[in-house]
Amino acid sequence: MKLILASNSRTRKEVLDKVGLIYDVIPSNIEEHSDKTDPKEYVMDLSRQKTEVMQKI
Repeated sequence: MKLILASNSRTRKEVLDKVGLIYDVIPSNIEEHSDKTDPKEYVMDLSRQKTEVMQKI
């Protein structure tokens, strides 16, 4: 299974590097916007949006 980091986040990259994961960085380049106000729902919504974009690649 191929792991893709769909973000340019330096912090997320550092976390993945520290645990020794092998992955490709392919930013999704979506505009991060959500109507959700609950922090957990907000993050899940953005994750869903990125997943939908990355599935098309």
